[in-house]
Amino acid sequence: MEDEKVTKVSSAVSDVVLGCVMPYILDPKDRDAASLVCRRWYELDALTRKHVTIALCYTTSPDRLRRRFRHLESLKLKGKPRAAMFNLIPEDWGGYVTPWVTEIAESFNCLRSLHFRRMIVRDSDLELLARSRGRVLQALKLDKCSGFSTDGLLHIGRSCRICYKDKEVCREHSQIQEVYNEAGVRGFWKGVFPTLIMVSNPSMQFMLYETMLKKLKKRRGLSTKGNIGVTALEIFLLGAFAKLGATVVTYPLLVVKSRLQVKQVSTGDKRHHYKGTLDAILKMIRYEGFYGFYKGMSTKIVQSVLAAAVLFMIKEELVKGARLLLTKDAANSVKSKPR
Repeated sequence: MEDEKVTKVSSAVSDVVLGCVMPYILDPKDRDAASLVCRRWYELDALTRKHVTIALCYTTSPDRLRRRFRHLESLKLKGKPRAAMFNLIPEDWGGYVTPWVTEIAESFNCLRSLHFRRMIVRDSDLELLARSRGRVLQALKLDKCSGFSTDGLLHIGRSCRICYKDKEVCREHSQIQEVYNEAGVRGFWKGVFPTLIMVSNPSMQFMLYETMLKKLKKRRGLSTKGNIGVTALEIFLLGAFAKLGATVVTYPLLVVKSRLQVKQVSTGDKRHHYKGTLDAILKMIRYEGFYGFYKGMSTKIVQSVLAAAVLFMIKEELVKGARLLLTKDAANSVKSKPR
């Protein structure tokens, strides 16, 4: 009889703990302490805990986590130690997320949020995760992870279509907050002065093109109206040289603008920490010379010069064709008039 009373009292206490106490214990350390009171409280903690943080993925196994916490809604998993952020640990050290994703795909039906930090995530892992948990997964954070590409993110974007807009809003909000924390309101206008000057690039381009075209026609004794007598190849070359001249003049401003808009780390190299446009120009001249203003210009020239040359050539050929059609229509209308 006494044993039955003790059992009834213990079960009643457990029900009270489950209904009134456990839902209000949110701190993980308090949860750990409560789970050590007795075996029943240990079981209650396993049934009611919604979030678990694993500081190192090798301290436990996915199977053991599944057996302990079957009703998890949120999981944060850390792989490599913090020293990996400073390249003090080899890339193949470990921290693979594959076994965890495999277990999540098979179990953890209540999981809504996943956070992987400093782990190696493959595209196949993201594909499996999207296929098995894409409809219920509301948040996925890959913090300082490596090993995946846009192909893996494509699976997440397709399967989590409902939450995609919210994720974009959160991502944009975090970027805005990061810029504001770094430089305040002025940070949103970094590089605006070089950008305003770079507006003159198309003007220079057309000015050089028209000047060279007039000189070519004058040398050949052609009429300045229209481009009759100028070949498409010559138009192509004139457009290329015009864009080349405009790019050479304005490219240093593009480099300065890019340097200003890169995240400024106050504790980093002072040579690459700029306070403004003038400070960036002076430091680049001092530490890199004038060559620093033209770094990467070869790629820019190949892209922009060819595009401008083709654009001018097609534009002039279309103008010639349109003028020819209008001339023929005018001649036909004159012939058709009654005498």
